[in-house]
Amino acid sequence: VNGYKHYGARAQFLYDPSPDLRVYVAADWHKNDDDCCADIIATGPLDGNGVPPTAPNLAFGILPTPLGAVSQNLVTATREEGWGLSLQADIALGSHTLTSITAYREWDNTEIRDGDWLDRAYVGFAQLHDRGPQRTNTFTQELRIASPSDQTVSYVLGGYFSRAFSERTFQRD
Repeated sequence: VNGYKHYGARAQFLYDPSPDLRVYVAADWHKNDDDCCADIIATGPLDGNGVPPTAPNLAFGILPTPLGAVSQNLVTATREEGWGLSLQADIALGSHTLTSITAYREWDNTEIRDGDWLDRAYVGFAQLHDRGPQRTNTFTQELRIASPSDQTVSYVLGGYFSRAFSERTFQRD
């Protein structure tokens, strides 16, 4: 309960064959497997005297979950995987430099939560189990041309494009 396993890798490559061309590639990947987010009962709500209320309409006063116990009846988890790739090319065009940067990133995540915080099913109390898968991806492209920087007046002219997609489905049973 509340443990995790995380894995990841990153690689970078530089290809620099001449003063007129430089290519840089970066890639990364990660995977997370978390048994996370279980709630541990430490104490219930307290009244003005520091005593837990026992009125019949308060779950803390009538449910037999012991203090210090895991307050769920569902194994909670977060499963996540993501990766990204970017490519930058710098090309000399006379005294100017043309730069192109292309990148893509993807992320998938599913969260499973016990939303009722009860250690078992009880008559009269609805069980709430949540599942929330989500995924995103982003593509970007930058293109720019730069003048030499050792001049009295230097400039950079360029454009940038970004497209992002995100989808999340939330389910409560």
